[in-house]
Amino acid sequence: MRHRVAGRQLNRDTKQRQALLKGLLRELVTHGSITTTSGRAKEI
Repeated sequence: MRHRVAGRQLNRDTKQRQALLKGLLRELVTHGSITTTSGRAKEI
């Protein structure tokens, strides 16, 4: 069961998901805005 499990999997394993979110956050900080899907945006 997924009770009290935070976060989304985004169809990736742990390392890929961390790299994706790290890249999205870096892009958001440097450019001020990003274009992405709603699931990825909600995770940030």
